[in-house]
Amino acid sequence: MFVTAETSEKQTDHLMELYPFILKFIAATNDYELLSHASVCLKAYLAHCSQQILQKNYLDDTLSIIHRMLEPETQDVACTYLGNIIILAFANLLNNSINQDILKKVINKLYHCQVPSTIQSLVLVYARLINLDEKDTLEFLCSFSIENVPALKILLTKWLSYQLLFTGKNTKVLT
Repeated sequence: MFVTAETSEKQTDHLMELYPFILKFIAATNDYELLSHASVCLKAYLAHCSQQILQKNYLDDTLSIIHRMLEPETQDVACTYLGNIIILAFANLLNNSINQDILKKVINKLYHCQVPSTIQSLVLVYARLINLDEKDTLEFLCSFSIENVPALKILLTKWLSYQLLFTGKNTKVLT
């Protein structure tokens, strides 16, 4: 994908012509490799074309794609960038407000996930929220459970169990 911080407004307008097709593609495919690559495109759009997404009224379509990727049927290996996508959507499309339904689905996906890179991505959502507003985030996590397991326990168990497998830039282990 050629969406970068240096992309001109005219180029962005041309790229936005492709955005609805990318959304439809993500909604329609079940192939985890294609879904993974398409999510990289979505991440780039959210990072660099958020104003155009809002102007062209693609907010609801974008949020529905996030919901679709959080569904249990979506393979975990296809969701490596999902946490980044959610963070960018909250910051760039929702003006730093959060969607509690998405956050609950993040915990549900995290609860069932076994792929370290996807777990890292989903944990990142809550790591950012805890840094922004610790009290409200912890209260939210204490307010619900998945299969009778408190959400806070799910988050901390996955976070601590997989922390040694979390990688950073150039796949260096972070801990």
